[in-house]
Amino acid sequence: MKPPTWERWHVALNVTGGDRWFSIADEHLPVNNLVTNKELLTKWMKRHSVSSSDEAKKDIFQQARNRFVDLCLIGLQDEAIRICQHVPKSRWFATLDYSSEVFAYPYVMGAGGALITSQKTEQHINEYFFN
Repeated sequence: MKPPTWERWHVALNVTGGDRWFSIADEHLPVNNLVTNKELLTKWMKRHSVSSSDEAKKDIFQQARNRFVDLCLIGLQDEAIRICQHVPKSRWFATLDYSSEVFAYPYVMGAGGALITSQKTEQHINEYFFN
């Protein structure tokens, strides 16, 4: 039996020294956008039964950090930074979330996944989001 997914994620972070990526995420995440993106806050509060916008902002920021770190964990730190810097403000969180779910989650959390990435994955992200 495999350990729960979050336990595997924390082990992967410990083994790779990945805690440093949270600091890098903090440098690049567009925090001010969280404060002004009312649509994101409203959706988050409804979906997660959060009662205050301050609580929603904290939750969204932590999830954004986690998604950023997921991408770093599989070798896509440059792509995570590019998403934060170049995707329109209205879409950066959704883009980061999608990228993590599609590209990182199967490797980090998935059954039998490996902590690797391929040039094909990097090309797909670059073609999909930046071309």
